[in-house]
Amino acid sequence: MLDAYTTDEDGRFHFPKKTIFSSIPNKLIVEHRISQEIFIEKGSTLIPLWVANQSSIKEIPEYSKKLAFLECELTNKRVAFEFKKNNNKHLNYVASSICRWETDYMPFLLYDGDRQFIINNGDFNNLTERNIKED
Repeated sequence: MLDAYTTDEDGRFHFPKKTIFSSIPNKLIVEHRISQEIFIEKGSTLIPLWVANQSSIKEIPEYSKKLAFLECELTNKRVAFEFKKNNNKHLNYVASSICRWETDYMPFLLYDGDRQFIINNGDFNNLTERNIKED
């Protein structure tokens, strides 16, 4: 499903809450996955504001909280980051974005074109290039 919105003069936008019903009938053995992707279209380039997958069909409050406060600089590089899964202290959620958050945000991978860098201890000044093997 594709929705398009335009920002106001201050660069702000709002997505209304949406409920989507699946056309897949109820099955006993099925794995539910939802992909959330929000991009800015700038010319012919798509800039990722939010990319995440979830394994639940129910709303995840931690995702909603992050999505409610997308503060982004279009020149930021996309990073993969972790944030707390409140009902399990041993697992975190993972998403990627050009946005940054002050709290509950631990970036671990920076994407720069066809290169990737490991962000050591969440510090953007401490990067290690990641070797990507091609098959």
